[in-house]
Amino acid sequence: MEVNGGEEGVKAPDNDYALRPCFEEPKPNELTDFIKELIEVRRNSDALCNGSYRNVVITNHQLIFERRTDNERVLVAINAGDSEFTAGNGELQGTFTELLVNTDEAETVTLNGQLTMPAYSVQFLKAV
Repeated sequence: MEVNGGEEGVKAPDNDYALRPCFEEPKPNELTDFIKELIEVRRNSDALCNGSYRNVVITNHQLIFERRTDNERVLVAINAGDSEFTAGNGELQGTFTELLVNTDEAETVTLNGQLTMPAYSVQFLKAV
């Protein structure tokens, strides 16, 4: 999922004021909508709010971690790289529901030891 938005900052040679501009009022955009969606996903997940944390895959530009409680397991997959990445790990097994979706229908993903992550993406996968 690619998200555009935010406010561009410009670094000046002698200060950083232009990097943190002041706003007279909120500027809703695609980024603020995405942040609202992230908040809602977390708010509705026991694992994301209260679960244990464990790294599953770590590279320089990719991270997959697990949040787990007794009744819920969520994998969070982040690809900060500019190209698609396929993570391979024996722990990437099972059927999951994608929690970040742009439609009313939940997307189901089955992992058989691999997860393909688009460039500059984040995925929240809840075990079914």
